[in-house]
Amino acid sequence: MAPSPTLSPRLSPYGPALLWALGTWILLSLPVPEDSLQKLSWLQGWVEAHWASPWRDLALWLLAVSDGWGDKLVHCGLFAVQGALLLKGYEASSTAIPEEQVEPRGIGLRISPWLWATFWGSLFGGLTELWQGWGPPQRDASLGDWLADGLGALAGAWLMSRLVLRQRETRGREIGAARAPIAEAPGSPAAVD
Repeated sequence: MAPSPTLSPRLSPYGPALLWALGTWILLSLPVPEDSLQKLSWLQGWVEAHWASPWRDLALWLLAVSDGWGDKLVHCGLFAVQGALLLKGYEASSTAIPEEQVEPRGIGLRISPWLWATFWGSLFGGLTELWQGWGPPQRDASLGDWLADGLGALAGAWLMSRLVLRQRETRGREIGAARAPIAEAPGSPAAVD
């Protein structure tokens, strides 16, 4: 029986991020129907009805000066997931190989994992914007979209880093509690010695 091909331990944790990137690339390559390019008037009405001043005034001003916050929110959301998946892959790949087997490489520059994920997410966002300006019909490259991509990647990576940190702390407390010595009951053979 032939062995099945597998990805390296460093690359396989990035599988979800790569699949998400492919899906994002396809989604952002689709032409935009004309009727979907309308303003979010329902959101403006909801803000007017439910928010108190001064937040309402600020939100209404932001809606007034923006043409397509819906588009920016979509970009931000897509790249928040991308940033979170990149960070999760980074964390998983850094723990996939024992420390003594890791060969030093590069110049030894340490970078925060969430900044690393933000960089790659933003770079991918820039590439999608270049592609939108060059390739698909009814799509335009936009600096605003790229900024939304980068902000989304930053938010997703930062939130995932907080989640990973909290999981490590919880796991550390559980392991510490499991390793704590058990107090022997008075009169037991171990306590008599």
